[in-house]
Amino acid sequence: MEPAAVTPSAVLGLWSLLEFWRARTNPFPHKPSSSLVIVGPYRVTRNPMYVSLALLYVSFGFLLSIAWAFVVLPGVIMIINIYVIRREESYLESKFGEQYRAYKKQVRRWL
Repeated sequence: MEPAAVTPSAVLGLWSLLEFWRARTNPFPHKPSSSLVIVGPYRVTRNPMYVSLALLYVSFGFLLSIAWAFVVLPGVIMIINIYVIRREESYLESKFGEQYRAYKKQVRRWL
């Protein structure tokens, strides 16, 4: 397997986690957040960790020549949007109010 194909998604994911740690808040969606992270990759996408995972998924699909992975990908992204991201956004809006609403207006959900 070519590590170069996986590296950009891994760097994005690790950078995203690093920004959470710098802000001293929890990166896990099922745990409370103490602050809103809007720096680093969060200036470009509200969900760089999910973008990282999607890129990793695509990389492995190409590297392993798994064509069906690309057929399934839109459904996976739809499920993540509906059952994970919308819940996270609702929580963040209730917790951080206008600050989060302003952030949502400036930064796209994905890319």
